[in-house]
Amino acid sequence: MQENNPADQATVSLADVPRGSRELPTPPVGAALVIKAAGDPNVSLAELSKLISTEPGLTTALLRLANSPAYGNGRPVKSVSQAALFLGTRVIRNISVSHVLRSMTAKTDAGGLDLSAFWEDSLRRACAGLVLARHAGFEDPSEVFTVGLIQELGVLMLAVQYPEHGGALEGLRTRPSYERLVRERELFGLTHPEVFVRLARTWGLPADLVDAVGHHHEDAPVLTQRRTARLAQLARAADAIADVTQTNAMGETVLRARRIVDGLESRKPLSLDFLIDEAAAEMVAQSSELEIRVAEQPTYDALMETANTALLNISLSYEDLTRRLELALAEKEELAKKLKASNDALRRLATIDPLTGVGNRRSFTESLDRVLDELARSGRPLTILSLDLDHFKQVNDGFGHAGGDDVLVEVGERLRRATRATDVVARLGGEEFGVLLPECGETDGQMVAERIRDGIGGKPMRCRDGREVAVTVSVGGVTLTRRVPGDDALRCCDEALYESKDAGRDRVTWGGPL
Repeated sequence: MQENNPADQATVSLADVPRGSRELPTPPVGAALVIKAAGDPNVSLAELSKLISTEPGLTTALLRLANSPAYGNGRPVKSVSQAALFLGTRVIRNISVSHVLRSMTAKTDAGGLDLSAFWEDSLRRACAGLVLARHAGFEDPSEVFTVGLIQELGVLMLAVQYPEHGGALEGLRTRPSYERLVRERELFGLTHPEVFVRLARTWGLPADLVDAVGHHHEDAPVLTQRRTARLAQLARAADAIADVTQTNAMGETVLRARRIVDGLESRKPLSLDFLIDEAAAEMVAQSSELEIRVAEQPTYDALMETANTALLNISLSYEDLTRRLELALAEKEELAKKLKASNDALRRLATIDPLTGVGNRRSFTESLDRVLDELARSGRPLTILSLDLDHFKQVNDGFGHAGGDDVLVEVGERLRRATRATDVVARLGGEEFGVLLPECGETDGQMVAERIRDGIGGKPMRCRDGREVAVTVSVGGVTLTRRVPGDDALRCCDEALYESKDAGRDRVTWGGPL
């Protein structure tokens, strides 16, 4: 879903954000100076290290994260100067941004928004981005991790300013991202990326991180820096992967995530099930380093099983079938067989005449459209027959409706025996039948019509009570050598049938040409 480009807003100040009932937190002055210095190429590593050392909380967080799996390089980092030397200013900047934003929001009142769940969701995006970046070949996976950790921060800012809507924002956690954006605009007149971009610029956060967050909901972000555009694409993919878990694979989230992941440039093949499972494992490792409590994370297979069960509960309206299908879900092969059998039965009910077992009017109409298309493509002739049993009311009067049904069943069977497997036989209603003979010219079609007439009238039919009844049939036919509207062809066929009736019945009359 393509959204507005929040990172392109011309005026960016705190005053641009609609004011709620509470003040928004701001970064500590010292920490803000560290972030600014880390982005200044004229500041040396020694000067940056000295500046960081003045912030005890940031120093502790930097050393802990510098030795974590997300940022570490396998070598122990024991001092700020070592961290600056080993990690470089860009990674230090990313760690500082993560620490500052988490610290400044740690004690905020977000109304009904569950802060613990919010940071778990944020960590999920960060870890999904980290795994993606590693396998896709992005030069700095830790930067993708940082973007993932802060890309939903606008949601928290909205909850802080509008605590009366905190519960609504909490409810949106389990909805797909594109639905969340629509609902946010309805509630606040803007979306969480727009809120983040406007506030982050007043806080002095690095422009590339701000732009990546601001554009991460776009299909094709248009950004000046290719690296930043790539960062936004990875953040978008991480968001789609997180959606699968947070929504329990509802709706189109799995298909959407596959499409987005498949569209990424990558040095290695990317598999959604692998990425979800790897991100879940990464969350366990990162949660202790970042002091974010996380629940047990579902595997891809568990998500699929949950989604399938939910789909069955929605689709089935009565308890007995629901129970049997849920049991079948535990045995996937058996479930597939039962679902196939049910679908086949539904298709059969929709296209087969229940009394005679031949096609019904709906299947005849659909088949007529198909064979007319084949005629248009191949130029091979098509013959259509319209049949009506003669004096059938007398059969019903003399043998009862049960006897009449027996006759109709036998007529259907004799029609099948008189035609090919590729032909279409259908009961159109009452005692009226239709036959489609693809790739059959007029001479052959007339021979088939006479065979049908003789097959029905040449031998009495036996009712279930043992009595025999003689029945004749009138036939109208037409042969087409070019495509004409189906209604025109059937009208010509019916007119030929009426001629057979008027001429004394028990005969074949040919209509056309059309």
